[in-house]
Amino acid sequence: MPLSVFRACLAICALLLAGVATSAPRWNQLLDTAFQNISQDAGLPGAVVTVLAEDGEGFLWVATQSGLARWDGYRFRVYRAKPDDARSLPDNWVQTLHSDTRGRLWIGTNANGLARYDSATDSFIRYGAGPKGLSNGFVRAIADDGQGGLWIGTDGGLDHLTPDSGAVTHTLHNDSGLPNKSITAIARDRGGALWVGTPAGLVRRAPGATRFEAVTLHASGGVGEYVSSLMEDKQGRVWVGTTEQGAYVVAADTLTATRIVANGAAGVAQRQEAVSVISAAANGDIWLGTNSKGIIIVDPVTLAARRVRHDAAVPSSVADDTITGLLCQRSGLMWVSSNLGLSRHDSGQDAVLTVYGGASRKDGVSDANVTSVLPMPDGSVWLGLATNGVDIIDPLGRRTGALRPGADPATALPGDYVWSMVATRAGEVYLGTQRGLYRVDRGGRGMTRLALSRPKPGARVDALRLDGDTLWVGSWADGLWQLDVSVKGATRVLRHEGALRLTDQRINAIELAADGALWLGTANGLNRYDPASGAVERIVPDTADPQGLGAGAITSLMTDRQGRLWVGTLGGGISILRERDGQGRPRFARLGLREGLPDEGVNKLMLDQDGAVWASTDDGVALIAPETLAVRALRRDDGFQIRTYWGGAGAITAEGEILFGGNGGLTVVRPRKLRPWTFRPRVVITEARVGDLGVMANRYNDPGGATTPLRVTPEANSLAIEFAALDFSAPERNRYAYWLDGYDRDWVDSGPHRRLAAYTNLPPGNYTLRLRGANREGVWSEPELRIPVMVLPAWYQTVWFRLGAGLAALLAVYGVVHTRTAYLRRVQRQLEDKVAERTASLLAATQALEVASLTDPLTGLRNRRFLTLNLDEDIAHVTRQHINGARSGQAPENADLVFFLVDIDHFKQVNDQCGHAAGDAVLMQMRERLQRVFRASDYLIRWGGEEFLVVARATSRAHAATQAERVRASVADEDFTLPGGQKLRKTCSVGFACFPFFPAAPAAVAWPDIVELADLGLYATKRAGRNGWVGCVAGTAAEREGFIARALAQPEAMAERGELQLPSNLDADAVLRAITPTGA
Repeated sequence: MPLSVFRACLAICALLLAGVATSAPRWNQLLDTAFQNISQDAGLPGAVVTVLAEDGEGFLWVATQSGLARWDGYRFRVYRAKPDDARSLPDNWVQTLHSDTRGRLWIGTNANGLARYDSATDSFIRYGAGPKGLSNGFVRAIADDGQGGLWIGTDGGLDHLTPDSGAVTHTLHNDSGLPNKSITAIARDRGGALWVGTPAGLVRRAPGATRFEAVTLHASGGVGEYVSSLMEDKQGRVWVGTTEQGAYVVAADTLTATRIVANGAAGVAQRQEAVSVISAAANGDIWLGTNSKGIIIVDPVTLAARRVRHDAAVPSSVADDTITGLLCQRSGLMWVSSNLGLSRHDSGQDAVLTVYGGASRKDGVSDANVTSVLPMPDGSVWLGLATNGVDIIDPLGRRTGALRPGADPATALPGDYVWSMVATRAGEVYLGTQRGLYRVDRGGRGMTRLALSRPKPGARVDALRLDGDTLWVGSWADGLWQLDVSVKGATRVLRHEGALRLTDQRINAIELAADGALWLGTANGLNRYDPASGAVERIVPDTADPQGLGAGAITSLMTDRQGRLWVGTLGGGISILRERDGQGRPRFARLGLREGLPDEGVNKLMLDQDGAVWASTDDGVALIAPETLAVRALRRDDGFQIRTYWGGAGAITAEGEILFGGNGGLTVVRPRKLRPWTFRPRVVITEARVGDLGVMANRYNDPGGATTPLRVTPEANSLAIEFAALDFSAPERNRYAYWLDGYDRDWVDSGPHRRLAAYTNLPPGNYTLRLRGANREGVWSEPELRIPVMVLPAWYQTVWFRLGAGLAALLAVYGVVHTRTAYLRRVQRQLEDKVAERTASLLAATQALEVASLTDPLTGLRNRRFLTLNLDEDIAHVTRQHINGARSGQAPENADLVFFLVDIDHFKQVNDQCGHAAGDAVLMQMRERLQRVFRASDYLIRWGGEEFLVVARATSRAHAATQAERVRASVADEDFTLPGGQKLRKTCSVGFACFPFFPAAPAAVAWPDIVELADLGLYATKRAGRNGWVGCVAGTAAEREGFIARALAQPEAMAERGELQLPSNLDADAVLRAITPTGA
C-alpha cells in the first residue's frame, strides 16, 4: 500500500473514532469518577500495593511489597514471611494473586515461587522452584486450565501445576512456539484457547494444538509488543495491555487487533502508554490501569475512552496515577491499587454522577460552588456560580461558554453569587444576583443590569419565577416585582409590591398556586399573595405547634401532583401544607431527622418524572415517597459525593435528570436508574478466642454449617467470636446480631464497631451460636452462620459428683449451697474483672498510640498531622455559619478562626551559647505560656523548630490584636529558666490572620493561604524590630479576585491602596517598609 493511501486510511479512522467519541453518554466528558481511598494508616503492610484478589469467602486480599493483607471491611490481617516457619508466606514481595474455581487463593511471589493459602489452618502451602518444581521463583501470572489445574507464568517459562498431586510440567519455549521464556500474562478463553503474553509479543494456542501461534497486534507486523496483561470480556474478545503501545482488543474469531486510543489532558492521543492491568467493571465498561497516567475507562461497544486521574484538589479522586491492580468484586465494587494504597468505586452505580468544580477544572465547571442551575431549550445547562459568573455546559461535551464578572456592574456580572436564572420565550435569560437583576441574550453576548429600584439598582435578587411572559422577581431589599418579558430587549414593570406587608423583606423562593396566587418564601416566614386583590396572608413559624410551619428561613417551595405545597426550610426540615382547620389556619405535616432526613437544613425541593420528591440538604440528599412520606437518606455510599448543597440550586432537564448545585460542584441524578443496594454479603468469623487462646476461625466459616463443635474447656470458661459481613461498600452502616441458641432468648444486636459475641461462665452443654449480618440497607444475609459450641463440664459439674453432692446435701444442704454460691459468684467476678481489665488495657494502648501520632514528642503540643485531620471540620462549620448569616442578614457571633504564628526571636543563639538542652527547656516553657493565653479548646501546634501555630476557635476577629499582645507579653515579661537555674530573657514575634478572610465570601481564601498571610505578618514583625505583632486584615478597598497572589507578591502596594490593613503594636511606617519581601 502506498504511504499516502495508508495515511488517508489513518485519517479516516481518526474521524470515525472522533464520531464515536461524540456519541458518548450525557455528562461522560464532565463527570468525575469518585473513589474512597484507604491508605497505609488503615493498617496496610506497605504503601505500594501490587495486586488484588477476592477469595471464595468474599475477603479482599491485598498484596504489597511488604507482605500480604486480608481486608474484612474494618481491619487488615497481615501475613509476612518468617524464615523459621515453612508454613508462612514464602516472600513478602507478592507479584500476583489468583482465586481459582474453588475459591482458593494462590500467591505468586517475587523470588520464592508459588503458595496457596490454606484457610483451615490459616497458613500457606509452598511450591518452590527446582528440577521438580517451578521453572523460576519469580511468578508473574496465574490462570485456571479449565480442569482444576493451573497455568503458571514465571521468569523461566510456562509451567502447569496439578494442585492435588503437586506435579509440575514445563513447556519449553523453543519447542512450543513461545517467543520468550519470560511469561508476563496468561488467559484461557471460553473456547479453551490459551493466550500467553511475553516481552516479545502475544501468542495463542488453539484447543488441541501443541504449538503457540503469534497474534499480531500492530499494523507494522514488526517486533512483538511487551504484553503485560490479558483479559477476556463478556463478548469473548481478549483485551491486551502492553508496556509501550497501550491496549488492544482482539476479536476471538478473526484474531484482528484494534488499538484503544485514549486522549491525554490536552486532548491529544497518547502514543506511548503502559497498560499494566485490565478489568471489566460491573456496568460492562473495561478499565485499563496505566503505569503513570491513571485509569482509562473504555466503552466496550463504541471503544470510546475517557481518562481518570488523580487530582490533588479533589479528595475523592483516585489515590495515585500509577495503577498496579484492578478488581471488580462480586458486589460490583471496583478496587484500584496503586503506589499510594487502595481506592474503591461502585462501578455498578450509574444513577448519580458528580461534576466537581474549581479553577483547575479545564473545560469543566470553573467554580467550586454552583449556586443556581438552568437547563436551556437547546440542551445546554447554565450554571450560576458563587464567584465566577455563569458557566454554559454541554452535557454531551464540556464547557462551551461563560459569562464572567467584569468591572462595570451595569454591563457585566459582579464577582458575587448568581442566585437564580430563568429563560424566557423571547429568547433571553434573566439572572438574579447578589448585586441586582440582569438580562442576557441567550447566546450570552449582550448583558444589561435592570434598575428596578432607582435607589438600589444593585439590590440582591434571590428568587425568579416565570409565568408565561410574566416574570416575578423576589428581592432582598424592596419586595416583589412583576415584569413583562414578552418583547426581546424590552422589560416592562407591571407591578411592585413592597416588602412592608410581608413577614420579611428578604424573598428566597416563589411558587405559583393553582388559583393564580403566589406563595412567597422569605428569610422569616411564608406568605400567600393574591395579585388580583393584593391580599397577603402571613404565615409565621410556630415550633411549639406540631402542625405549624417548622422554621422561618425558607429556601425552596414546590407543589406536588396532589396539589400540596412543600416548604423547605433551614433548621426545620420540610413542612407540607396538608389542609386548613376550621379556623382557616394552614396545617402542615413535618419531615425532619426523626422521619429520616439526613439534615434539617433543606436547600432545594424538586419533583421527578414519576412524582417522587427530591430534597437537597446540608448533609446529603433525600428521596421522599409523596404517598407515604417515607424518606430514604442518600449519601456518599449511594453516589452523592457532594455533601452540602446551596439553597434553591437545582433544576430538572428535559431528559428527566435532576441537577443539584452544591458546595463542590454539580450532582446529576438519573432517578429511574437509582436502585437499592441488593448485595447480600456472606457472614464470616474473623477471629475466635476460647479463654486466652486463639482458635482457627476459618474452619467454622462453612455456610452449610460446621460439623466439629467449638469446645470450651472448664479452664477457659469464656468464648469470644468476632465476625463480619463482607459488604465493603459502607461497612460502617452494616448491621450485626448474634444468638446463642440454648442460652439467649432472642437475637442480640451488635453495632458495626463491636461485632463481638462474648460469653463467660456458660453452663455445660451443647449450644449453637447463630451469627447474621446485614448490608448497608439493613437487608439480612441468608443463610446465617451456625457454629456448634460444646461447653465441657468441670469435675464438679459431672454426674457422679452431683450424685455425691446430693447425698452430702442431706447432711449439710445450707452450708454446701451457701459456700458453692459464694464461690461461683467470686469466680464470676474475677473473670468479669479480668475481661474488663484486658479490654481497658487494649483501649488505653490504642488511645495512647493515636495521641502519640498527633503530638509533638518534645513539647507535648499537637503536630501538623493533628491540624490536617481536624481543621477541615472547623473550616466547614465556620463557612456554614457565615453562609447562613448571609442568608438571614445577621452576622454570626464568635464564628471566626484566628491563626497566630509565633516565633521565638534569636532562638538559634540559645542553642549555640547555652546548648540544646537549654533550647529544649525554652520550647517546653513556651508551651506553658501559650496555654496561659489561649483556651483549652484552641489548637496549639508546634509548627517547626521554634515556631508555633495557634488556631483560636469560635472567637471574634475583633479580639485578635489583644490576643497577639498577650502572647508577646507572656514571653517578654517573664524570664525563662534554663537547666541549672540560669535565667534567660527572650522575646517573640507574632503574625496573625483570620478565617474567613472575607466574611461575605468564606470560600474565597482557603485556610493554607490564611497561614501564608499570618507568616507574612510574622515576617514583617521580625524586619520591623521583633518583640511585636503584625496582623494581615482585608482592607475596605480589597478586591477578592487574585487577592492572595497580590498580597504575597506586593504587600506594600496592597497596603497603600487600602486593600490590606496591617494592625500592629510597632511603628506603622516601619511595618509598611518591612512588609515587602526582600528583592521585591
